[in-house]
Amino acid sequence: MKEFIPQLIPQEFCLKCEICCRFTEKFSPWAPFILREEIDNFTLNLPSFIKSYGINIMLKKENNFYICPFFDISQNKCTYYRMRPLDCRLYPFILFYDQSYTKIMLGIDSQCPYIREKDRNILNFAQRIKDILENKNMQDVILQNPGIIMSYNKNFIPLFPLENISKKIFGEDSSLKLISIEDKDIFKKYLDKSIGNFSFAFEYIYSWKDIVYLLWRIIDDNLLVFWKQKDSLFLLLPPLGEVLSSKTLDYLCYILGKKPIIENVEENFLNILKEKNIKFHYYPKTEYIYERKDIAELKGEKFKSQRWAYNYFKKNNKFRIRELTPGDIEDCLKLYEIWAKEKMRKNIPEYFRLLIEDNFFAQRRLLLDYALLELKGIALENEKGIIGYSFGYPLNEKTFCIFSEIANPKYKGIFQYLFCEFCKELKEFRFINTMDDAELKNLQKTKISYHPLMKYFYTCFLDYGEGFI
Repeated sequence: MKEFIPQLIPQEFCLKCEICCRFTEKFSPWAPFILREEIDNFTLNLPSFIKSYGINIMLKKENNFYICPFFDISQNKCTYYRMRPLDCRLYPFILFYDQSYTKIMLGIDSQCPYIREKDRNILNFAQRIKDILENKNMQDVILQNPGIIMSYNKNFIPLFPLENISKKIFGEDSSLKLISIEDKDIFKKYLDKSIGNFSFAFEYIYSWKDIVYLLWRIIDDNLLVFWKQKDSLFLLLPPLGEVLSSKTLDYLCYILGKKPIIENVEENFLNILKEKNIKFHYYPKTEYIYERKDIAELKGEKFKSQRWAYNYFKKNNKFRIRELTPGDIEDCLKLYEIWAKEKMRKNIPEYFRLLIEDNFFAQRRLLLDYALLELKGIALENEKGIIGYSFGYPLNEKTFCIFSEIANPKYKGIFQYLFCEFCKELKEFRFINTMDDAELKNLQKTKISYHPLMKYFYTCFLDYGEGFI
């Protein structure tokens, strides 16, 4: 994918600039974004399982700041200049969400020295770039690469709305918004009143924002959360609110068609559909819930094998256990790659590889916003660094959901030890939710071995036919 992008800034000015390609943090949102279509053009230090999505380049340390790995700081130039990614070729122009997160804008970075230095006529350039970005091929590229669109920033000067791209993502409904971290309190207002599975949490929903477009709106006091990926659109959760209104059901028929798909449905919602005479069929899934005290103590014959593994790891390894912190993100992602490589040594189906890839992005997002989301976790480390970590979020006053449990599988017994110790830390909760089994037989077997209280939820396929009663 190599669209011609007119260059606003003369090359001689760029070669003198001492701001671009330098960053204040390792995981800067300003790090160049590599489109999925561009990944093969670069020698990137990326995990081998990343194939389906674009990603920000991993920056490297240079004195007291970070630089792009393709930036030659001694000569102040890019070693991949002729092949540099679209994100870099666009700069100082930027794609970003407006402040309401309801449309996509083409703007310019007011912090660029070239823009600050003189009053420049940039609208002609911007119009040409807008026309390029709004052509059908580029629309499709952007639709498949959510990460190239930046969050709203007061330093961005908006120039033009990108109507075609916005329509591709938001459709015809101007009330749909893209999820942002600022929406947490609004979501919690509805989620806290709902009884649901592990997905009924802002943290879970938000975790997927780097690989899909998470859209939402409120209609008739029902919160609707949509998952949009490429041309697929479905409800991630059933409508949340005290009463499911006819107006909400009409809207779902309008935006999703007469046969909408709703994920993570509970039994009570199926009963509501029956009461309203709406035809549907469903596919059951399982989530695994445990008495926290049982896992923390591992007492009795039924936990004999887990207790043996726990004791083996404790006896044969030197390590310490501590609280997981936001500063651990780099070590955690490296460990995730080690764990993933071991999993992929086996002849795994493509579905499993996609799960590994998707979960990498989800964990990365939650670790990036760990403090803002007030997540809780633990880390196991030895002299080589972190060898295991686990973290999650409260689902309600009684239940804590473990979103992630990753460890180096070469340490025998480490997963049993990690699970048990994290449960010991979560004394204020009665139950532990470890989510679903992703229909993986080995994972299902492991989760059942801890004697869970298994609970069902459903993917629901509605059929409105000519309407509903």
